[in-house]
Amino acid sequence: MTPNANIQPFITDLPRTLRNGAGLIYFDHVHTAHGYADILAAARTCGREKDVLLLDLTVGAAAKTNGNTFNPFAIVDAEAVHRLLVSQIAPAQPQQGTYGDFFQGRAVGLLGGLSSVLVWLRDSRGLKLNAAVAFRAAADLRTIAGLAYDDVFRVPNPSTGALTELSLAGMGPLHRSGVASLREYIDGLAGYNPSLPFDQQTSPEPSRQHGYVTFCFWRNFIRLADTFASIFTCETPDIDMGEVVANAGILVVRAPSLEAAHESTASLIRLVLTSLRVAVSNRISATFEAVHDVPAIPPPMFVVLSDADANTLSDFDKVTTVGRAMGVHFCFGAQIEHAADQPSKVQFSIPPSRKNGSTHPGSAFGPAA
Repeated sequence: MTPNANIQPFITDLPRTLRNGAGLIYFDHVHTAHGYADILAAARTCGREKDVLLLDLTVGAAAKTNGNTFNPFAIVDAEAVHRLLVSQIAPAQPQQGTYGDFFQGRAVGLLGGLSSVLVWLRDSRGLKLNAAVAFRAAADLRTIAGLAYDDVFRVPNPSTGALTELSLAGMGPLHRSGVASLREYIDGLAGYNPSLPFDQQTSPEPSRQHGYVTFCFWRNFIRLADTFASIFTCETPDIDMGEVVANAGILVVRAPSLEAAHESTASLIRLVLTSLRVAVSNRISATFEAVHDVPAIPPPMFVVLSDADANTLSDFDKVTTVGRAMGVHFCFGAQIEHAADQPSKVQFSIPPSRKNGSTHPGSAFGPAA
């Protein structure tokens, strides 16, 4: 982990790095002087201008047309969709006590069962899966009950409100376990009578408890589904994180500063980092599954993130060490003085020779051993 000021030499060295065929994922915070323009200029000097992709998560980006679209839900498998959904759960607050942890656990279970079913519907029934579809399915208890007990997924038409029913008939046992998880979730709601249709339920308690669960992710999902709908709800996304990592692409993520970020802003970065984590894992698998068991050495990939904090990098430390062995190098920047007052859950080491020096594309900073 390095101070933010030490990332500038990395930008200065970019032309040489990109000229050698390396890939780059750079999280550009708008308070810095360098960023997208510098990276675009560096790519232009080595003929890679067309390789540059921009994911603009700044305020008002939804109304702009110069950025690229990003919908990881349309591409990845069920396990990855589950990770993406869980990344949007807000951390429990201390004042919530054990109740916050309890409802967070319920939310994780709900999203786990739902992700398996939604991926099957995407692959077998042509469901256009995106953040808005996943959010509205998780928030609507009627939809969950329809999946759990009626074997149908009711998709509302955004324009008319009319419902289209997609049948779960023919679902294999692998994805059928997701339906069982949804049934267990509803059975765990106090006052719900599974022998009665949803419309004939008499107790308001199930809806109340489900409301507590949706509070864990409501605010973050609403930004994906509404505020940034033009970016995250596309059918065919411009940005495929797997291709960026596998083919050494160049991706710039513009976002507000994370040093004093609102939770909803941090959740957007967590979504991108989770997608990156899945892509790095797939790159590792592809390397070991190379033809004739000879590991294929992909082009190096550099990931640069300034203003890193524990909330944003949750569970990401598990990827850094293994990813570095596969040619994926990480450089995290932070305000060291500020971080000392709030110890991070993710501990990083700085090589002694670099503690007071600058970083360069050949260096990689990972978790302490």
